[in-house]
Amino acid sequence: MNRFNEALVELGDRLAIPQPARSRVLLEIAADMEDLYLAFITEGLPEDEARRRTLEQFGPSEEALRDLVAVHSTPVKRALDGLSEQARSRWERGLLAALVVFAMVVGGRSLLAGRMLSGMSFFAWPILLFVVAGLLIGAMRIYSIFIKKDHDIRRLRSGLSPLLVLAVAELVLGFGGAWVGLFLAIVKMMDDIEHSGVYLFGWMLRGSATLCFGMIAAMLLALIWMVLAARVAAIEQAEAAVLLRPRTSKPQQAVE
Repeated sequence: MNRFNEALVELGDRLAIPQPARSRVLLEIAADMEDLYLAFITEGLPEDEARRRTLEQFGPSEEALRDLVAVHSTPVKRALDGLSEQARSRWERGLLAALVVFAMVVGGRSLLAGRMLSGMSFFAWPILLFVVAGLLIGAMRIYSIFIKKDHDIRRLRSGLSPLLVLAVAELVLGFGGAWVGLFLAIVKMMDDIEHSGVYLFGWMLRGSATLCFGMIAAMLLALIWMVLAARVAAIEQAEAAVLLRPRTSKPQQAVE
């Protein structure tokens, strides 16, 4: 694919996007160029003509470059790329893994015994559903990237955004369940002041259990996302480095 490396190097110099977004954009463009080149070859064009036409098609104007920069410079994109960059730090992943293990050890026994779920609010069920969905997505992506080693740039980041969305949703459900439980407890306390302590204590038990469950699920999915994001970013930058590597000149024949 490095038959277009000179054009890609020039494009990379003009593309004012920080890493890892720059490597991702260049790899996507390179894959599209290769597909178009092969399509021209299939039509019967000579290699030089196919290459020339491909370069004509992918000679982005200044306006197109500005559009690319705008798309990849939004606050959300910058935040996600910043998280992706942080995800490559081993000590950060290790710290999150330690927190997840600690939380699972503390709450796992009660969860497996069914006592934690029975003591939670109804928000526990969507939390459980989301964490199962996230684990399935994570398992499929881990198999594809680490075991199957499918590093196709078009599929490399599939599943990462849903994992992050599910992790955030777990936190929202955990905190939301606690606050809704507090509201319901206050309503009951206003109707029955005499037993207000019972209602308040019941909310503390259910609310803390729901919040704890949501935080454990969110940390678990965030850990899976961090591992995958770090691996994907490393693959993208390695592929971009190989792609943009200058062509090596043909070795000169040894003088006898």
